[in-house]
Amino acid sequence: MRMSAGTRSAHLPAAGPSLVGGQTQLQQHISALAYRLVSSAHHLEKQSGIAVSGFVDQQDYRSQDDVNRLLSETMMFQLNQYGLRVVDFKALPFIRITPEGDVSTSRDYRQLSSRIGVRYLLHGTVSQTTGGRLINARLVSMGDNSLVASAQQFIPEYLVAGMLKAQEPRSPVAVTPEQRSRYAK
Repeated sequence: MRMSAGTRSAHLPAAGPSLVGGQTQLQQHISALAYRLVSSAHHLEKQSGIAVSGFVDQQDYRSQDDVNRLLSETMMFQLNQYGLRVVDFKALPFIRITPEGDVSTSRDYRQLSSRIGVRYLLHGTVSQTTGGRLINARLVSMGDNSLVASAQQFIPEYLVAGMLKAQEPRSPVAVTPEQRSRYAK
């Protein structure tokens, strides 16, 4: 089944590469990448399942930073918005309750299912270039590693720097007893 990028879930408004309200500029660039990817798909079976791997640095095919991780997370969201069946292979078959919070995902392969039931893998590389980062995304068939779709998007460095700056640790905000009592009701 050939799917156009305009094919959306019945519950969501149609949106293409145009700017979608409420998105940051960085999200808009990733949305454009997803649009190009879906638009270039050849013989994609919509409900066959897609796993989204982390986007890695093109120099070593291993390292990831916060931007690379955001790319893969946002691509999962975007592909789902196009009505594709995205499989979250990092989801645990249980919920772990910890003092820090409830956890339902893991990066420990020993806790995850060895069978993820997907036909396609979305992965990509990130290259440092003059003025920003060049993102290459590829959707490949798990059966024979053939390329099903590909897309490329440039993200300006000022957007990357802004995102990384936002990720820096911040000092905890002190809440006075007076402020706390206001929200306790």
